[in-house]
Amino acid sequence: MKLFIVAVILALSTWANGQVTILPADVTVNEGNDAEFTCSPFNIATLPVLQIRPDSGSAFINIEASDPRLSFVDSDDGRTYTYSDLQRGEDGTQFTCSVNGIPAPTPVTITVNFPPTFTVLGVQTVVEGMNIEVTFTVDARPAAAEVSLTRAGGAAVPDDTTYDANSVSFVDVQRADAGEYTLTSGNVAGEGSGTFTLNVEYAPEFTEGSGTMDIAVMVGGSITFSCAATGNPDPTISFSPMPLPDPHGATESNGVLTIASAADEPGPVTYQCMATNDVGSISTLSYALYTGVLPTVSNLVVMQTGNTVTISWSFTDGGLPRQFLTFELRFMSTSDTVTRDENAPSTGTTISVDVESMGVVLEENTRYTLTVTASNLLGDGSQAAEQIFMTAGAGVFSVSIL
Repeated sequence: MKLFIVAVILALSTWANGQVTILPADVTVNEGNDAEFTCSPFNIATLPVLQIRPDSGSAFINIEASDPRLSFVDSDDGRTYTYSDLQRGEDGTQFTCSVNGIPAPTPVTITVNFPPTFTVLGVQTVVEGMNIEVTFTVDARPAAAEVSLTRAGGAAVPDDTTYDANSVSFVDVQRADAGEYTLTSGNVAGEGSGTFTLNVEYAPEFTEGSGTMDIAVMVGGSITFSCAATGNPDPTISFSPMPLPDPHGATESNGVLTIASAADEPGPVTYQCMATNDVGSISTLSYALYTGVLPTVSNLVVMQTGNTVTISWSFTDGGLPRQFLTFELRFMSTSDTVTRDENAPSTGTTISVDVESMGVVLEENTRYTLTVTASNLLGDGSQAAEQIFMTAGAGVFSVSIL
């Protein structure tokens, strides 16, 4: 009994003299987790007061027992506190216990580990063919491990790309390198990542290539056409300069050229297309507009001299240059069809073709249908067709117009 009384007196004396400790001295937790520490010795008659100091430059203040983040459990070893959901901004926070206004000699210092957080600009823009360095920062405790770089969709990172803990360097960037990239790293608190988008700008390019495109419209007819171009940023399309004077009276709106009534113009009128964006401009595509009518075919004649069979016909070219005029010859029997394309002659208005040169072997007593079709930029012209009867020997075809 005497020993117990002495122990109680010593304990009360200890509390009274401020001999209170808080352990452990250092607590390390991952962000979002709880910290535990114990004030001892414990005596129900003289309860310790828990105090907090957010940083070394401030004073300790009492924590209210009603603080929702604070809980405790009493035992023979002392009062064990749990402070919940610690965040990275609370790193370095200190806790202490005090009795009768005298704190424990050494406070508890909290270290909050957190996974890497990347700070990087969202969109990185570079002109095709140039180099770019994308810089970023990584905030982590403890320090992050080596950074890795991947590309959205599993696409390969360009071969010449280099990166370290603070930057990614792209060399001779091409439009195929554009897309989303992800930086990843980790530590004991977990893994973190950051993304950026590589935006590669390039000058306009016409989707139809370059040079002069030949187009045609019926005299008095209407036509609307435009240029198609790709580029980044999206290019602005225009026809510039417009021909002066313009016999067709073309009008332009948002890169679309409209001719309401084409004039009967003997030669082509050229309209030049221009595509422009922030990187550059291009004007290597133009349209040569011809006016005319559909071609015609007439006076189809089939003749046989010995074993040689020739066909001839007359035509009009529709007012367009001869290089745009072609003919299709079609021999058709009940069992076979033979076709041949023939270019228009540079002069004259008639044409003659040796059937044997087509590789056609006309069989005796066989009925054939011959069709000649003329085409120019405006389309197919009139068709002339005849029925042909092959007689035995060196006779003459029996011909009737369809």
